Amino acid sequence: MSTIALIGCGSMGVRHARALLAARDLAPRLTHVCDRDPVRAGDVASLVAEAGFERPRVCADVEELFADPGLDAVIVVLPTSAHHDVCLSALRSGKHVLVEKPLALTPAQAIALAEAADRHQRVLSVAENYRRLPANRALRGLLDDAGGAISMTTDIVCSPRLERQLNGADWYGDPAIAGSYLAHEMGAHEIDLTRYLLGEIESVSCVARCAGPDGDPRRAEELVATLRCASGAVAQLNLRSSEHEQPGGDRRIVLENGSVDSAAWEVWDGRHVDRAGRPTTTDEVLRHRYAESGLVEPVRPLFDRSDVTRSGTVSVLREFLDSVAGHAEPEIDGWDGARTLAACEALIASASTGQAVRPADLVTGLR
Repeated sequence: MSTIALIGCGSMGVRHARALLAARDLAPRLTHVCDRDPVRAGDVASLVAEAGFERPRVCADVEELFADPGLDAVIVVLPTSAHHDVCLSALRSGKHVLVEKPLALTPAQAIALAEAADRHQRVLSVAENYRRLPANRALRGLLDDAGGAISMTTDIVCSPRLERQLNGADWYGDPAIAGSYLAHEMGAHEIDLTRYLLGEIESVSCVARCAGPDGDPRRAEELVATLRCASGAVAQLNLRSSEHEQPGGDRRIVLENGSVDSAAWEVWDGRHVDRAGRPTTTDEVLRHRYAESGLVEPVRPLFDRSDVTRSGTVSVLREFLDSVAGHAEPEIDGWDGARTLAACEALIASASTGQAVRPADLVTGLR
């Protein structure tokens, strides 16, 4: 049984607390909740107690947590600029760490965390949920069967106003705290999913549409990027911030003999010809893979994003707890999180210089 502290009790912190409650078969103990706002921390502690668990201790000082020898792990759900210092202190104190994406504010900070996890022999895992969605897991198998993808086009509309309403995240638009709303906070999801489905990103070309007089791409209203992958696949990624469009996304993946499309997180549609020359629908293939793997079957219409099981948050937690117990390695460890962050930073670097940028050139020491 692992003892866990939750650091950060905003809306995402609540989501992680609910994931812990949903994973009660693994018997994790949420022993501490930590937030500078004692009311928010108290609300999360009450949520846990009302679910029939022992009420966690409420505190405001992370160092108090790290000094507790009975604490095994921490879940860090803080603004991105706080990730490096808090996670580094936790690792040095011998705690395993699950941290919300992106891993850190800069690739150099991400490398420092990965090195610290290795040095102290602690688990460092990034809580990226998109690749853990059941449909995306099954889709990865479909792409493997089809011999890989030729291209992927992604168009995402984000709403800072809606994010503030849903998550209380009034810091997303501040580059000093978030890095960049589009490239880091929103782009991290799409970059990681692209890497998961198409392979490692070797080069990034990006242009930005900026409303401000300084033309800073970190404050861009739109980023349009071409990502070239080591597999030979090419991804076109369009990210834009708009209060006049419905937030959401459209994705299309082109295969050698067909295509698959998605207008939602968990549903892929399309027709293609498999390697044996059999025409089939995406639904047929994905449902077969769901049955084989025991994954949750896709649903229509799209599930509620607050559903911690279907949105992948519980899967993130289960993998983390397995890693802490020594049963598996984290799928997205510090090194993998650093690769995603380097590609996010490459969006900004390319938009700033007008040149293609190799993510690997933005970091030193990346393994």
